[in-house]
Amino acid sequence: MTASYNSDLKLVFNSFLKNSSERTVIEQEKIILISNKMLDKRMRANPHFSKVLSALMNVNEHAKGESMLPEWLGVVDETVDNTTTKKLMLFCAFTDDLVKENILRKSKTAAWKVNTHDYRFYFEMIEPIVLFNSNFNFSPLGSFVFL
Repeated sequence: MTASYNSDLKLVFNSFLKNSSERTVIEQEKIILISNKMLDKRMRANPHFSKVLSALMNVNEHAKGESMLPEWLGVVDETVDNTTTKKLMLFCAFTDDLVKENILRKSKTAAWKVNTHDYRFYFEMIEPIVLFNSNFNFSPLGSFVFL
């Protein structure tokens, strides 16, 4: 692990600690439960815990973070239990893009954005999913398409 990796991890962890008093007892217990399951699966501080904590903080800072965080933690819990570490990391990266920038998918050449914050996180069968509560517009490369 490089010094940069260590400093990034410290930054994420310190930000998490600083805001931990804002979480409810139920949320704190769920975070501890998830962390213990991650440890049982031998996930490492970097990248696994760092990515989960970073996504958690981004969900919590979202406009609907208060209602969204408990359901997101439930999905992470199910993801740790029922899928692979790679799917957990992909879900955390997807969560970061969605809650910070409204991006559903991005590549080197395109980014698909939505114009709504009206969605929920669920775990269905063996996959974490996002359900939108209303119709929305999404924008590929600046042009709008209505669904």
